[in-house]
Amino acid sequence: MLEKQSLTIEPCLPTEEHALLILKWRNDPETLAMFFHHEPKTWERFWNEYKNEYFNFEKAPPIFVTENGKRLAFLRFKSIQHPYALHGNSCDISINVNPAERGRGVGTDALKLANQYLAKAGMDYVVAEVRKENTGSFRAFKNSGYQVLDQRQKLIPDTGEVCDIYLLHSPIGSRKRGLFLDLDGTLADSLDALKSVYYEFLESTGKSGSEKEFNSLNGPSLLEVIRTLKATYALPESVDSLIEKYMNLVRKAYQSVPAKPGAEILLQTAVRNGWTCGVVTSNLETLTLEWLKSRNLDRFVSCVVGLESIQNGKPAPDPYLLGLQRANTTAPLSLAVEDTQTGYQSATSAGIKTFLVGAEGSLKSLQELTPLLGDDPHGT
Repeated sequence: MLEKQSLTIEPCLPTEEHALLILKWRNDPETLAMFFHHEPKTWERFWNEYKNEYFNFEKAPPIFVTENGKRLAFLRFKSIQHPYALHGNSCDISINVNPAERGRGVGTDALKLANQYLAKAGMDYVVAEVRKENTGSFRAFKNSGYQVLDQRQKLIPDTGEVCDIYLLHSPIGSRKRGLFLDLDGTLADSLDALKSVYYEFLESTGKSGSEKEFNSLNGPSLLEVIRTLKATYALPESVDSLIEKYMNLVRKAYQSVPAKPGAEILLQTAVRNGWTCGVVTSNLETLTLEWLKSRNLDRFVSCVVGLESIQNGKPAPDPYLLGLQRANTTAPLSLAVEDTQTGYQSATSAGIKTFLVGAEGSLKSLQELTPLLGDDPHGT
């Protein structure tokens, strides 16, 4: 494992010593297989390219990430126009991990450190292209907070190869905005499934539920729901045992839960306009991540806050305060979307401008929010 406190940045220099090390890492067979150019480079060709091109971006020259003096990764940056024409300074990033350090999470931590370096250099967005088959690199970018802008094909001009790639970006610096969505009833069309779970759970204990009670339990954390049901119906089993039974029913029901209409286009629009997206839920983080992945929405979501990470659930502000921390943004730069008063209170108590979606909310559907994400929905 990495000792994150000991990771530092070492400026890369236009010297033969540094160039030889980078060339050695670059020509590693496993590394070459995931590059856009698969052929090894000769020293003469690489040295000319290195000294004449690698240091042209004066705001952010290339760097090594080191641990206790040992070089773990090399990162290079180039100034670009953002592929979706977002305002601000953008650059692209390429990373080459020391082959001897694979499997230690070097890529993820190096990318996080690079974002700090680039923020100090005045960058607002960092953009990356990753071959679709390069699952290790893709995972590192996602784990370090990058979001998928698009999946597309890329033509390599000098070889003629057409490859499938992920186009990703990471908002950094002062322009980083956060969009946080509740899961059940907001992003996931799960209320009917959860209602069936509620009735099935009570029936398994010989009790009968009601529509009114289910509605009152929509919003609080699962722990609070189970504690309420245990007290109301004098259920003899332990809270932990009842939670396990309830969650087994939820997992089964969630296999067929669809996304709310407009969910994918909302998240995609948000990411393409520079928002960092998170899910703040009273459900389990593990279940939320599984569902997002099953609906191909995980590519847009940078962080999830759920039952495992919070002691005080909604309507307390704690879940959203943790969401702001994980997304590395602030309340004045963020928006939240909820479908219950409990969630609305949680988000607004954290200082976040919040939309209530549903029959009695300020939004009737997610589609109504999508056009606002290209403008300034705070009205500032």
